[in-house]
Amino acid sequence: MHLDVGTLSVVSVFVTALLGALLVFAGVQNRNIRAPMWWGGAQIVGAIGLGLAASSDAVPTFVSADIANALVLLGYGLTWAGARVFDGRPVLRPVVLFAPVVWFFACRIPAFENDANLRVAAMSTMTAMLAAATAEEFWRGRDEPLLSRWPTVIVLLAYAAVLLARIPATFFSPSLDDGSVLSGLSFALIAFGTLLFTVVMSFLLLNMTKERTELQHKINAMVDPLSGVANRRAILDGARRLLAQQAIDGEPLAMMLFDLDRFKDINDRMGHAVGDRVLQTFATSSTLTLGADILFGRIGGEEFAALFPVGDLGEAYAVADRVRRNFAAAAQRFANDGLEPTVSVGVTVAVNPPAQAATRSANNSSKDPTTSMDLLLEVADRALYRAKANGRNRVEATAALDENITPLASAPSIVPLIKAERVSFGRARGWRSRAIISRFDTKVVWTAQDKLGGLAFMLLSVPNTPITLDVTTTIIVGTCVTALLGLFLLSAWAQERIRALAWWGTAYLLGGFSVAAWSIESLISPPLPAGIANALLFLACGMIWSAARIFHGRPVLWGAMAAGAAVWVAACMLEDFARLMPVRIILSSLIVAGYTFLTATELWRERRKSVLRRWPAIFVPILHGSVFLIPIPLAVLLPAQRGIVSLASGWIAVFALETMLYVVGTAFIVLVLANERSLRMQKKAALTDELTGSLNRRGFFAAAQQLLSQLAC
Repeated sequence: MHLDVGTLSVVSVFVTALLGALLVFAGVQNRNIRAPMWWGGAQIVGAIGLGLAASSDAVPTFVSADIANALVLLGYGLTWAGARVFDGRPVLRPVVLFAPVVWFFACRIPAFENDANLRVAAMSTMTAMLAAATAEEFWRGRDEPLLSRWPTVIVLLAYAAVLLARIPATFFSPSLDDGSVLSGLSFALIAFGTLLFTVVMSFLLLNMTKERTELQHKINAMVDPLSGVANRRAILDGARRLLAQQAIDGEPLAMMLFDLDRFKDINDRMGHAVGDRVLQTFATSSTLTLGADILFGRIGGEEFAALFPVGDLGEAYAVADRVRRNFAAAAQRFANDGLEPTVSVGVTVAVNPPAQAATRSANNSSKDPTTSMDLLLEVADRALYRAKANGRNRVEATAALDENITPLASAPSIVPLIKAERVSFGRARGWRSRAIISRFDTKVVWTAQDKLGGLAFMLLSVPNTPITLDVTTTIIVGTCVTALLGLFLLSAWAQERIRALAWWGTAYLLGGFSVAAWSIESLISPPLPAGIANALLFLACGMIWSAARIFHGRPVLWGAMAAGAAVWVAACMLEDFARLMPVRIILSSLIVAGYTFLTATELWRERRKSVLRRWPAIFVPILHGSVFLIPIPLAVLLPAQRGIVSLASGWIAVFALETMLYVVGTAFIVLVLANERSLRMQKKAALTDELTGSLNRRGFFAAAQQLLSQLAC
């Protein structure tokens, strides 16, 4: 395998700059989290440093060595600063500037400037310290349940360890003064691994930012905005889990319904502000009495509910009465003219002995947890009605509920029953917890050139050698990056369950496989059928278009998706097609450009919807399709033999680089679009009352604030 270091240099500059711009784009999309702007800026600063280092033949050594490496160190410092911003900690500007300033002034010392090994050790040490410090910032926020945090910390620490290991390896290895080391396979592999590391970290950072916003919306969607306890959606979701667990262990569950007495009179006589404080007082008092781990929340108006394991009905009655008495004591301060806030409670117990549960399981006749929840609410509601009828400020209990009791629908209901079909269930773990997250982006770029200061991991230019694009290197890098991004998209699908992500991820993997098969087609025995590698690539392009249709809820057109691959396979069966290079170029360009423009069209059709960041997703495929149309007039105008061969060989290198940038940019934008859709749905759930479908308190105040801001303008 041949990897050209100069080609890796060019690819690294472009990919790093592109990822930096995309992180800035993600930061502009979500102004509530500023860290992506810092990380994107760090990537861009690092890319500028890499570009200056790669231009060593065109700029003075002072620029290509001292300033270039100082900019790379500044990029690491900005990354560390972004991690602090992400966790709400202040930026320490002297720390950000320390490493580049030390490097810059150290390069003014002749002994340091002339010792390549010493420069490698200094750069390795400072970069490793910044990487480890960034990992430590993320580690400090480990209490926040973010899946991407741990991979980020591990990757950073591993990278810092590799940098520190580079120091003794530098002093015990041959001197770097011999330029031949720059073209060795081992150094090229290190540079290649660093490029993949840059891509991995950028997508981990994007995912971590998404997870924080998603967690915040999930918490808001599960918490009542006024009382701060669980809302109806969280109560029903938690009840389903408790009832499912009860079917296994048979432990009795107590269902309690609470209704504040004469709450309308409290609002009318004392004002709604006092009424809100009474609700908050009851929520606080009940949470302290029941415990933070008990499923307790507000299910509407002045009604609350609780569900938790107990020993028997007597224990449940005692707990409910303790809640009643503690609230009465806490609400004494609201008493006014004989009107005192009190609460009535209805209690029942669901009994499900393990023997009965095992018998029902063997007979496959166990009840749906939602049905059991409705039944529990109905029986507890009847007990609550009796408490109201018997004078209020009391607890009434109904005998233990088992499956022999039938629903009682004749009595009037105090509490509106929760209907399962009104709710979309999902995991609601940690609805009481708060979100505090962190995330890090790192891109390590190193060079072993003696005049560039000894950055140890990525070569940007070979002395006195012009940088050219090596086709083999570009294809290898593009294939690996495409496959890696396909895995990222499939991972995102596993988290979000957005079916289009699975299609995009599969298309990326198929595209990477097809390019790899095309590259080694001559080495495979027995050979692949004629045109099969290109046909797989065209099928991948069709799958990307189909993914855009699925993303917008439109059906897959299977025939159209496979048409490009079928046309190519059919053409390869013609005897003269293999010899007609212009025709092959024109047909392949038309197929790729056609699917790309179709993808842009699918996104254009949805331009008026609320995914406002759709425009980059439209522009990128249009640009990609336009690039693929360029060879068509050239193939027609150039001479049939020599010119076409030159076009084909030159076009492959340009195609590989442009396609890799397109793949990276598209994957990033696709994840942003999917994240935006997911977050929009969760935000809607957080601002909407689950029962009525109208704005809840949080949503109403947010809308009112927006209207007032518009009026002020």
